[in-house]
Amino acid sequence: MVLAAPIAVVASLLLATSASAADVLDAHCGDPTNAINTANSSNPRYGQTFTALNTGQLTSATVNVSKSSDQTFSMEIRPVDISGVPDASASSALATESVPAPASGGFVPLTANFSSPASVVAGQLYALVVERTTDSFSMGVEDPAVLCEGDMWLAGPPGPVWQKNCTPDMPPVCRDMLFTIHVNAVEPPPTPPPTPPNTTAPTGQRAAALAKCKKKKSKQKRKKCKKRANLLPV
Repeated sequence: MVLAAPIAVVASLLLATSASAADVLDAHCGDPTNAINTANSSNPRYGQTFTALNTGQLTSATVNVSKSSDQTFSMEIRPVDISGVPDASASSALATESVPAPASGGFVPLTANFSSPASVVAGQLYALVVERTTDSFSMGVEDPAVLCEGDMWLAGPPGPVWQKNCTPDMPPVCRDMLFTIHVNAVEPPPTPPPTPPNTTAPTGQRAAALAKCKKKKSKQKRKKCKKRANLLPV
């Protein structure tokens, strides 16, 4: 998983008239179409933190799940709190999409195409949260030998208390969610080239005119003369 979350600057980048956009693979971990390892838990909520690689609109997310019923899934993009845990408050979701349960059983990919994409900023930390209201399900996870950036979290009733997906071994073995994120990336406008220095040689017109002004007898005439002289090329 290539990963890792302020959002005020994104508006100006997204509205830049000279910017172009392209849907690209962003943060990811393993192959969510092939779950070699799995996380089995009674918790109906899983979360994975990731770092956005591009600034733009987060258009879709894919994970790997095994359903226990045909209940609809919810997939969300959320901010994280100061400790790096997904923000579970009701109003914090940046994007939410309901996804029907897969028709087939076993571990299969599940994709959310966000109808109202979240605006993300490259280098900022976010969380992908997959949940059901009540029913449990299992997640496909990456092999612990594969180092992916970010952390996988579990949460369940009675409250949204997140726990990292690690074994109690010493040292603990932690696993990450199999997932991919796609972003409609905005390329900032190119920096204009520097203004070349003025290499025009001085003509001496201004200096010559100012010299003549000094010969004017009245102060008022000298002042008017200098004003006209300063408009001449150097």
